[in-house]
Amino acid sequence: MEVGRFEEEMRVSLPDGDYSTLGGMLTSLAGRIPAEGETFSVPGAEFTVAAASERAVKEVRVRLTGRPAGEPYPEEDGEGPGSDLWEESD
Repeated sequence: MEVGRFEEEMRVSLPDGDYSTLGGMLTSLAGRIPAEGETFSVPGAEFTVAAASERAVKEVRVRLTGRPAGEPYPEEDGEGPGSDLWEESD
């Protein structure tokens, strides 16, 4: 997933870097291709690598953090995103 789309849809700002996808961000944070099961935290979200190959992160599980339970998301009806599985495209 594109970083800009993630930030817009999830309302979470990600660290600046030389990458355009979530998989690229995780690779940048790790300094290598992260392995399945590795977890990374940034303010507002926690990312767990759900699937990876030798060359790329394939799937990422996202858990939003930092909002009190039950607090509605802006412009939402309280059914905001919680935990989603995103697939990276090569």
